[in-house]
Amino acid sequence: MKTKLMTLMSLVLGLAVAVPQSVLAQTSTRVEGVHGIVNDVQPIYSTYVKKTPITEKICQTEEVPVFSGRGGDDGGGDELGGLIVGGLIGSAIGNEVSDDDGAGTAGAVVGALLGRQAARENNRNRPGAIVGYRQQDVCRDVTRVREERIEEVTGYELDVIVGGESVAIKTDARRQYKEGDTIRLNRRTSYSLR
Repeated sequence: MKTKLMTLMSLVLGLAVAVPQSVLAQTSTRVEGVHGIVNDVQPIYSTYVKKTPITEKICQTEEVPVFSGRGGDDGGGDELGGLIVGGLIGSAIGNEVSDDDGAGTAGAVVGALLGRQAARENNRNRPGAIVGYRQQDVCRDVTRVREERIEEVTGYELDVIVGGESVAIKTDARRQYKEGDTIRLNRRTSYSLR
């Protein structure tokens, strides 16, 4: 315990002595404007990929089915069946509903007309059979992404001669420099105690 206490006190005293010495050490910096001559210019490049969506219309010739007529054009067999079934149902209903002579016949006529109409409606809602194929141009919009590699100058690395010394400086791309240009620089000189 006594050893730990002595070590702690030594550490605290050491810090107390060190802090005033660092506070006393002052630095002086001098800034002056100087001129330099550009000796060499090397562009600094950045590369990125630009992605652009492009929609193109792609057309090609395809074989498409040809159907037999739609609606009532090809429904002859279906209409005949509708007439027969409608007539039989109408006759049976007419005979059951009324004992009068001719009620079954009247029911058969009405049933046949209704059966034919139902067959026409059914044919109108579906295509006929495939009877062949024909060639037709079919076009589709296709979107793809075009990637383009872009290389841009984002700055310059300059070799500048200042007071007989070569100095390397990096700049952004806002201003373009060339060899032989005279440029103004800030030179900072710092002095401190050792």
